Amino acid sequence: MKRVIQVAFGLSFLFLCLFMSGITDTGQIILRGKTPPGIGQFQLDDIYMGVALATWVYGLAPCVLLALVGTALALVGRFKHLNW
Repeated sequence: MKRVIQVAFGLSFLFLCLFMSGITDTGQIILRGKTPPGIGQFQLDDIYMGVALATWVYGLAPCVLLALVGTALALVGRFKHLNW
């Protein structure tokens, strides 16, 4: 059980690092890639919004979920050994 908690928090930290690198200007440029020439404003807006949302969905959401799972497992392990 202890190893599962460590893996959950370790993966949470990795996703947090992914999120933090994705919200920087350099990370946004890397995720956006090269935009094709002659693209319309609405398509360009879709690309920028997709990249902005991708960092939150693929970076922060798994980070928070894994942190919650790790915390829940740690609490279950802690209360499992208590004698009421």
